[in-house]
Amino acid sequence: MLRTDGRGIQKKEAAETAETATEDTDEKESGYMAEHMDRHRAAEDRIEAVIFDMDGLMFDTERLYADCWIQAGREFGVEIGEEYLSKVRGSSAKEAGEIFRRFFGEQPDFWEVRKRRTELAKQAVRERGVPVKPGLEKLLSYLKKHGYRIALGTSTESGRALMYLEQAGVKGYFDAFACGEMVEKGKPDPGIFLLAARLLGCAPERCAVLEDSFNGIRAAKAGGFIPVMIPDITQPDGEIEKMLAGRYESLDAAIEFFAAREGRIQDGI
Repeated sequence: MLRTDGRGIQKKEAAETAETATEDTDEKESGYMAEHMDRHRAAEDRIEAVIFDMDGLMFDTERLYADCWIQAGREFGVEIGEEYLSKVRGSSAKEAGEIFRRFFGEQPDFWEVRKRRTELAKQAVRERGVPVKPGLEKLLSYLKKHGYRIALGTSTESGRALMYLEQAGVKGYFDAFACGEMVEKGKPDPGIFLLAARLLGCAPERCAVLEDSFNGIRAAKAGGFIPVMIPDITQPDGEIEKMLAGRYESLDAAIEFFAAREGRIQDGI
């Protein structure tokens, strides 16, 4: 016959209570550690700065330049088409010239054709103003409000780039300017973005790069940046898609990318 007494029952209940308390403590400690690790990972992912490309991203100038290239080419007796234009978007003038000569030979002279293209583009901007992409100021305002450092990283020479920013009324949002003549190589070399990050005092892994071109995305990836694409004329292919941290159809839609990161840091998820 099994015999029990009150003391045995009390000891059993006490042991069960202690075991439950230990499990609760372990669960709390485990939860705390998981939360701590999530917050640590989120802090490591924090974006501190944003580098903007210019043509095709902030301003609808790629289409303008394409039309001007085609017109200038015809004036010089060559048909400049999308096959050439797609290869030079985002690249330096020097690299565009090398590609031009592979397509069309030594004549007509690339620099003469480019000079005429620039004249046509300047005339169009004087007559119609800088064609600003939708959502630009909304995105810049959001980033500035939330404490991001902002830089320009463009293959365009500084005189024209700063003129466009002033005409569009957005130059004041920028903390630094890295332009085409300031580096030896153009995109897809990451030099222009590395310079922009250096001017901002920010490590590449803490900088998002906003781009519309394949060469720009390649440059961002090669430099260790966080590539975000807002496509313009050309949609990303499989190679480019794999490089992207985000892809949006407009500049203001990209606010979601930064808001989501901030929420993850704040909530530790």
